[in-house]
Formats: sequence, structure tokens, C-alpha cells
Amino acid sequence: MSPSVRHAVIAAALALALISVLPAAAAARQPAAPVPPGSAATGGWITMSLPSSVVQPAVLSDIAAASPDDAWAVGTEALSGAGRPLLLHWNGRRWIKDPIPGRQFAGGQVDLVSTAAPRAAWALGYLASAAALILRWDGRGWVRVRPPRDLENQVIYSIAAGPGGSAWLYGYSGLKGSLLEHWTGRSWHEIKVPPKLGGTFTNMIAAGPRGVWVNDYADTGVYVVARYAAGKWTSTRPPSAGGLSVFAGFLPVAAHSVWTAGYLCTAAQPEEGCTSSRAEIAHWNGSAWRAMTHLGPIAGTTSISPGPTGRPLWAGVLATGTSEPLLYEHFNGTAWSLVAASPRTGGIVSTMTLVAAVPGSSATWAIAESETTATVPGVAAIQYNSGR
Repeated sequence: MSPSVRHAVIAAALALALISVLPAAAAARQPAAPVPPGSAATGGWITMSLPSSVVQPAVLSDIAAASPDDAWAVGTEALSGAGRPLLLHWNGRRWIKDPIPGRQFAGGQVDLVSTAAPRAAWALGYLASAAALILRWDGRGWVRVRPPRDLENQVIYSIAAGPGGSAWLYGYSGLKGSLLEHWTGRSWHEIKVPPKLGGTFTNMIAAGPRGVWVNDYADTGVYVVARYAAGKWTSTRPPSAGGLSVFAGFLPVAAHSVWTAGYLCTAAQPEEGCTSSRAEIAHWNGSAWRAMTHLGPIAGTTSISPGPTGRPLWAGVLATGTSEPLLYEHFNGTAWSLVAASPRTGGIVSTMTLVAAVPGSSATWAIAESETTATVPGVAAIQYNSGR
């Protein structure tokens, strides 16, 4: 099983769009001023040490934080063999490797991790058998949770932790199609998905005890941001001036304020996919989109993390090559700029960074992943920015 859909969307950003460029629309689109990596400030990013018990080569695919002393990073270790699911926990002092519940798995991976409160988290991955691996952290250890009946032995794409240990799960059933399920503490409950959203929810963010935001890659090839609250769905299509906006990540700030990360596909071929693109970050204010394309050595943006006010602070990026240092986009409240992180990364040559905020603060965690090929295994790193 390949990495999570969201991760695959980011990594294959230049080959996803299989449709023609959409006609121009009324969205405002302004280029962001690039900052040369050689002259940009390091922005306070430092590289953290991984536990020595991690079996290299290893790759990290997601990171999430609930508090200054509670964060999770997930991925795959022992990649020279069949690979094994990897769970790492930050306890406020150091990163430690956490055991997977049950027997030792001969193969598999953990793709996504989500947390909405301290000592509570959910993770999603797959075993070598292609069976879904759904894990819940209860403050003492990880517990394996069975998937909903309709999603047993089916494809599960995304998971999001909610308050009080709740969670949202999205997958596809060969019999029932797209399924959104809500965990309320003891069991899964199906939430009806409108036909117009029946694509693939590449990522989700819980909104209170009974609401969720979703990033939907529709069957029509268009990305949509949708919100489920009080039993009703609302959605908005992305900006489309000059091309097709592809979402890799998003940040809801309020009911009528959403930021998206991804890229703008400006040209496409039916069999080749997107043949020309530019990195993009866009904002929906409830009535209109404002999109900014970003210049410099990046092909797209991967994720957006908030500062203490809930507004954007950092964005992860997908680099165009493997010779740049670790790169991030920083938002000063008015404009975005490209920042090169500290070069002291133990030889990491990055193609991708993914960010996650520490709630209520300016501190931010990030994972970085290098190019992975058939002969050169990927190298992963965890970075931290205190925001001071």
C-alpha cells in the first residue's frame, strides 16, 4: 500500500491533474515576493534527534501536536526490508519510540496522525496485508480500533481526532461508495455524504464535537473545501483564475475563513497530467477567494499551521529539486515569504516539509523528507521552531 492519499497528492503534485485547464474566473491572484534561500533568515528552525531505536532507513509521513509536551510523528521504519509501522512521541523532553499494540508486524506503515487534546490521538495506516491499521491513544497506550463494518477490508483515506476522544474516518466501500464515519466513544456512526462531494477526502479537521472540515478531491477533478455542522453540509470551490487549484492541505480559521495550500496547474495534457504549475496559497473570506502564486525553488505548498490567534503562521513546501536546504513559507500577517531553515540537518536534502502547530502558541513542529528512489532510501528529520 502506498503512502496516504494526502501524502501521495503532495509527492505527485505535478502528475495529478488529468483535466484541461479551467477558464478564468474572478479570483484575485497575486505573486508572492520570493526570498532567496541563501539570504533568508533561518527562522529559528532546529533539527531534533530521533530515537536511536528507530531502524533506519525510515520515513516520516505526518506530525501533530496537542500541547508543548505532547506531540506525535508517524511513518515507516526498516525500509530496507518489508518496513514496519513507526510511532514517535514527544514527551516535552525528547522523542521516544512507542510500541505498536499487538504482535510485531512484518510490514506496514502509519500514514496519518491527528490529535485534538492532550493525551488523546488517532492514527491511520496499513499492514502488509493491506488491512487498515486504526489506532487510538488513550493517554496510557495505543489501542487498535476495528474499522466500521462497511469499511472492513476496504480503502480508508483519512482520519481526524475530535474533542473528548472522538474521531472522524473517511473511506470508500465497494458496495456503498464514499463513507464518512464518526466515532463518539464506543462505536462508529455513518454520516451521509452528499453526491456532489463523493470524491476522496484527502484530509479532514474536526470542528467541535459534531462538526468536521474536509478537503474533497471530487470525481470531476476539482478540489472542494466542505464543512459539516449541525447536520448540514456547505462547500466552496477553489479559485480558478489562470488554471486549476489543487489542494494539498488547508487551515479553517472560522466558518467563513479558510486557507488552502497546494499548487496552481496552469497547463495539462490528458495522458500526462499537469505539465506546468506554480506553488499557491489561497484564502476564502466567505464570499471570494484571494490566491497567491509563489515563485522560487518550490513546486507547491503542502500544509498550513496556525499561530496563537488561529491565523496562518507557517506553511510546508514541496521543493523542485534536492539541492536546496529545508524550506518553509512564513506568514507575517500580511504576506508570505520563503524561509530557508538551518542547514544543520545531518545531511538531509529535502524535497518536502510538513508543518503542525503547538496549540495556543507560536511554536511549530515539522517533518522533512528527502527524495526516495529505488536505490536511495529516504531520510527523514523532525524540526522545531519555538516561535520566539
